[in-house]
Amino acid sequence: MPHSYQSGFLTAIPGYATSLGYHDNLALASVAHSNGVTDWIGQDPNRLGRPAALWTSGVASSEDWNSGAYLYDGSGNIRAIGGQRYRYDAVSRLVEAELRIPETSATLFGVESFTYVAYGNLTGRETTEGASTTTVNTPADATTNRLTGAVNYDSEGNLTSWNGAQYPKRCQPFRKLLERLSLRIG
Repeated sequence: MPHSYQSGFLTAIPGYATSLGYHDNLALASVAHSNGVTDWIGQDPNRLGRPAALWTSGVASSEDWNSGAYLYDGSGNIRAIGGQRYRYDAVSRLVEAELRIPETSATLFGVESFTYVAYGNLTGRETTEGASTTTVNTPADATTNRLTGAVNYDSEGNLTSWNGAQYPKRCQPFRKLLERLSLRIG
């Protein structure tokens, strides 16, 4: 059975969603699922394509969920979702997240901090939950912007392996096409 559309908008997905609703700014407003649960997306007060809040209705045992209000900074970064708070650096990279469970709780669950190199790559994440702190590092050489440690690069500078994981070239046909085009043009 095909999906349903009206005026170019998806309005139903058989076996998954009996209806989809939209705000006046054409952003998704609701998804009514076949099981009776509805997901709701509150409209941003500035009519931008971002949520003001997310919530559910119709969940069994009154276990409906609510994210709390989304707040944004002047750059459009998420500053808060319910009781959770987010901080960014001058170039909009996430540097700290204060997490609460449930999201609307006033009780702090943990704090995550993030560090970056000048090129913008994430080099570390520190998670603090109560008195416990966990650190995960992805160190990079600040002069070459390459990962350090058990790492290999090919002659073109592509990452091929890191800490035992292999990263094969995925774009060989496209790369060969570009090489042929450059030979014809150059």
